[in-house]
Amino acid sequence: MRTVDWAGRAQAPVGDSRAVWSPASILGKDYPAVGLHLWKVEKRRVSLPRILSTPPVAGTVCHAYDREVHLRCELTPGYYLAVPSTFLKNVPGQFLLRVFSSGRVSLSAIKTVVQSPGPGETLLAGEWETVQLQGSWKIGQTAGGSRNFASYSSNPCFPLTIPEGAGPRCVRITLHQHCLDSDCHPIGFHVFQVPADNGGQGTPSLLLQKPLLSCVPHCYTQEVSRVCHLSAGTYRIVPSTYLPDTEGAFTVTIATRIDRRSIHSQEMLGQLLQEASFMAVMKT
Repeated sequence: MRTVDWAGRAQAPVGDSRAVWSPASILGKDYPAVGLHLWKVEKRRVSLPRILSTPPVAGTVCHAYDREVHLRCELTPGYYLAVPSTFLKNVPGQFLLRVFSSGRVSLSAIKTVVQSPGPGETLLAGEWETVQLQGSWKIGQTAGGSRNFASYSSNPCFPLTIPEGAGPRCVRITLHQHCLDSDCHPIGFHVFQVPADNGGQGTPSLLLQKPLLSCVPHCYTQEVSRVCHLSAGTYRIVPSTYLPDTEGAFTVTIATRIDRRSIHSQEMLGQLLQEASFMAVMKT
């Protein structure tokens, strides 16, 4: 077990020669809210969408408008993924990441070979089955807010079933709120797995469980998305705004990659062709 201190510092604005900077002086102008999270990985080569869809092993409590944030944690030997981030997407800037450890440690940047598609981009290669579900948050009915509030269980809840025998399926879940860019609410979603012994019933008790997948923190954007791999079973997708009693309309898009058996046919000139065929039925 090693004690590790992580320090992330936002670089001073270009042309600023001040040695001491106060966050209150230019709050939110040149220094965005920053945070740092850690994930434990089994090896150096990792699937970022899969790793980032799981809860981190350590992280800052929240994104803070500070020049420097610190994360102190106890880590066992192995590989870890450190992700410094801003609270909002598309926020440019520079940062310095420093590590202080009671044992030997090395820090290096990973190379992303294939990036998961962002909102509005095309899906990954392959054949996909897409389902769109319409919903809305209404005050006093379905606007329950985030899991920080007791009213969370009143949020809309959408079922998702992965059939038996198909193996883990690659699923992309997208939450899109219908609004102008300037009127966006902070949105996010959680995915819960339904225990096999309740037959998909008992939604209120389900929402008290730990989510299998989370697309948080809630972001002020029209669309948030997450790619994950789900095994056979029944799931519930719960989209929400950060604060309760926040009204809005939204669409949940569930895209599931279809894995089909490959067809091989070897032929030689001068011989009759051998026919190869494959039939499949798409089920909803």
